[in-house]
Amino acid sequence: MMDYEFEYLAWKGRQLALRQKYADTPPGLGPGQAALEESCQRAALEEYQNRRKWSLTTGVQIPEEPFVGRGKELVKIRKFFEDGVRVVFLSGMGGIGKSALARTYGRVYACHYDKILLWSYDGDLEHVFTDDGQLGISNLVYSQDKYKSRRQYAREKYRRFLQIAESERLLVILDNYNRMGDPWLESLLKASCDLLVTTRLSGSVLSGYGVLTLESLQDPEDWKAFYRLYTRKEPQGREWEEIEAYRESVLGHTLKMKLALSNPDQRWTSERLARSILKNFRLKKGEKQILCELSFLSIQGIPQEVYLSCTQEGKECLDSLKSYSLVQEREDPAGRKILSLHPVIMEAVLTMWHPTLSRCLAFMEAFTLYARYSWYRQRKEDFWLASRVFVILERLPEPVAWRFYIYECMATFLMEWEYYTEAEQLDRKLYECVRAYYGEEHQFTAQMSLRVAMLLHNQMRYEESLPWIEQASQLYKKSKPVNRHFYVDQEEACEKLARSYEHLGRFEEAHRLLDEAFIAIENFKKETEVADPKLWLMKRQRWAFIYHRRATLYFKQGDLDAAQEALDIGTNLFEMSEYARLEARRQLQVAIYFARGEYGKARDAAAEDLDICIRYQGDSVIISLNYRELLGDAYFALGDLRAAEDEYIKVLSGVQERFPHKTERIDRLRRKLGRIS
Repeated sequence: MMDYEFEYLAWKGRQLALRQKYADTPPGLGPGQAALEESCQRAALEEYQNRRKWSLTTGVQIPEEPFVGRGKELVKIRKFFEDGVRVVFLSGMGGIGKSALARTYGRVYACHYDKILLWSYDGDLEHVFTDDGQLGISNLVYSQDKYKSRRQYAREKYRRFLQIAESERLLVILDNYNRMGDPWLESLLKASCDLLVTTRLSGSVLSGYGVLTLESLQDPEDWKAFYRLYTRKEPQGREWEEIEAYRESVLGHTLKMKLALSNPDQRWTSERLARSILKNFRLKKGEKQILCELSFLSIQGIPQEVYLSCTQEGKECLDSLKSYSLVQEREDPAGRKILSLHPVIMEAVLTMWHPTLSRCLAFMEAFTLYARYSWYRQRKEDFWLASRVFVILERLPEPVAWRFYIYECMATFLMEWEYYTEAEQLDRKLYECVRAYYGEEHQFTAQMSLRVAMLLHNQMRYEESLPWIEQASQLYKKSKPVNRHFYVDQEEACEKLARSYEHLGRFEEAHRLLDEAFIAIENFKKETEVADPKLWLMKRQRWAFIYHRRATLYFKQGDLDAAQEALDIGTNLFEMSEYARLEARRQLQVAIYFARGEYGKARDAAAEDLDICIRYQGDSVIISLNYRELLGDAYFALGDLRAAEDEYIKVLSGVQERFPHKTERIDRLRRKLGRIS
């Protein structure tokens, strides 16, 4: 596909050369003007090229952590790499210390590398390459419009990764790789980087690579240092004899020794209990519950503040588990505390207690609801969420109608993060499941019809969306309330259908639907403001959306005063966050300023909202591109052609990259740029 932005810049360069050549003609440029224009064009070309540079954005600095012994192993790993071996496998059983050794190597020898990447293997390497949280590359972002599948996106990232590896000294630590035959591994081995892999696969199946098989610590002095680290005292006398006896009984398993030393007052009285991991501790009901809940997530874990906001258990139980070393805590690059279970512990939890959705229902409801509303948080805070949602979907059973809301929350998250294919598959499956169980004329069936409609609308499949939203609106009229969500969902169905009719020019029908939406939201307020204030606060934003839709209708009908009045009411109903306020006035305030000829106000409003969009959602989402184009229009109206041109070029580049099928918009942007030239 032709790169219109580059062609445009090249055309401008040729135009400048002609204008310099014919300086004595009316379109010509004198030396001073030509020099200024050359400078501007160089800056524009440099900015264009910078947006196409590829660099890693997810390198880590490995923090200090408790670690003793393994000095010889560290030297051996370094020797492998110095001798030209590009791939080193750390092999051994779970809990023997492979991951800690790999991280320690990265910390000790960090000076030999430009960047260190820490990847958690979670099924296959393709997920690593599609996960921007584990492998982030500048100027590269997934778009369903640009890539036919996430596999194609992974291939593109892999090609860019190979290019980066040619020019930088990279260390990739691939943790917990326990599968032979991953088709991506053979490709990864070709990269010009040092690859350190921890695996439970035996050395016999890893021939052809550098392999270091880890056994238990052998040096008595290392064990003494290990004991001092976890008991904070010098072992001696009978205590020393008991520790040595226990070490022999568990064959020096590093993790089991760490667990035992963290709680020395609870000694095992039999070999069977001595080899156990979890039954060694007298865990309270709440502590067992935490382990079950964390076992639903990937080994990459969850930020502590998020977990505590979702669980019904207290921090006291969590701190107790940390002291037993049953729950691991680490800091991510942003300084957040991350909770996770070691794979050995997770396996033990799943084997002993078989945690189910029913047992962890309260946590799963809260966590998936947290994911559902990620749209209102800055996107950089939630990069970790996508991989956890996919892991949960893999571990949960097929959707059941009476638990559909958990799945629907995850489908909504996938939609908001533009995993449209996966979201649509899940939403359609949920709709059929709910309809079959509850029947056609039911609140939940109407709700799922509404979710399918919104998913299709967000993909700009408007004709497919309309029948679904009409069906949802009719079903809410026929069904009876099941819970307090009924009226707010009914309101949303009316407001969304009014939006569809507005696009079709059916303004009177749209106004009538908004009247129904106002009645529904008033009923919702009566039902929840006192009885369920948390739900009211969560959903009251919908009230502002109705006013926005009403204001939009007035605007399209040419009544600017009525439009402004409705918009002002909606944005001042109650206190809102800055992003919620932007959602309540989305683009309409700027449009009103334009219609009134108040271009300075339009410019300021568009610039302010663009800044909010970028901070929360990034520069490449459609809403940010829309505001940037409005900002360019305002600059053009004010006569600031250079600023307008800069904004149009950025929008054109973003649309070409993420929405190449939007040919009408691309042509429109080119016409706007042509107007300036």
